[in-house]
Amino acid sequence: VVAWWGSTHLRTLGSFWRGFVPPMLGLGAIVAIIAVEDLGTAILIFAVACFVLFAAGSKFLHFTTLVPIAVCGFAFAVMTSPYRIARLQSYLHPFDDPEKTGYHILQSMSTISGGGLSGLGLGNGIHKFGYLPEDTTDFIYSVICEELGIFGAIAVSSLYIGVVVLGVC
Repeated sequence: VVAWWGSTHLRTLGSFWRGFVPPMLGLGAIVAIIAVEDLGTAILIFAVACFVLFAAGSKFLHFTTLVPIAVCGFAFAVMTSPYRIARLQSYLHPFDDPEKTGYHILQSMSTISGGGLSGLGLGNGIHKFGYLPEDTTDFIYSVICEELGIFGAIAVSSLYIGVVVLGVC
């Protein structure tokens, strides 16, 4: 819907009230509903929609007006959910409970540091065999770092930067 708006309202995208606010109101309502159940998905949808509007021709200054609203919305979503507060606490202080809530983060750090400069070799990582939960989804970057070392980490990061640069250009 945001891509449709950007393609059909090219002349008004530079206007704050006629080109920017209407899709943001609709997007805000959808994202608020999604954020009740899955905050990460809501943030991702919001970010992608903003990038689409920016690529269609909306002004960067318009997006800066969303920062206070987004920060307040994120804080409200986290503070009203004990589960999200616990996740944030375990992310900030993983050593407080290394056996339970901090386990995933600590294993990820161990996996990354285990690769060193050159890595263990493609397919030779050991943490993916039961030590690192969700090794094929959330923490695939850790496995890449273990197997390919710092050079693999730089390569993956460079590819992401390249995708962003090519997407903006």
